[in-house]
Amino acid sequence: MPIFKNLEYLAFDESLVNLDSVALLKILQKSMCLKTMEFYGEINLASDYERNDRILDLVPPCFLSQLNCIKVCNYEGDEKELSAVKILLKNAVVLDKMVITCSHHFAEDLENLKKVHEQLLKLPRGSKHCELVFDLNLS
Repeated sequence: MPIFKNLEYLAFDESLVNLDSVALLKILQKSMCLKTMEFYGEINLASDYERNDRILDLVPPCFLSQLNCIKVCNYEGDEKELSAVKILLKNAVVLDKMVITCSHHFAEDLENLKKVHEQLLKLPRGSKHCELVFDLNLS
């Protein structure tokens, strides 16, 4: 697999991105200069929760030195998405900002929205300087 030495921005327009995808993990390992990742569809994990915490045992180099912004759009707040966000926050040690934009459907459920917002704020972060921005997407 080639090294993506000039790749600074990576966006996923797919309706579903599995964070534990072998192909995705290989791309991340070869993207030394990646600064921004955006997920426009659902971000997810395998149903094998036992191994989810070990997905990034071999942390991509960009997570340790370059990746400073992650955007998750159309967030629905389910357990698999929350687990994926937890893994990203934990392993991206130079992250400055994670922006979570709720889906229109999810933004209408204010009670659940508050609960999920509180869960997100409690997640451990690998970066002490990481700002978590929660966007309701009410427009």
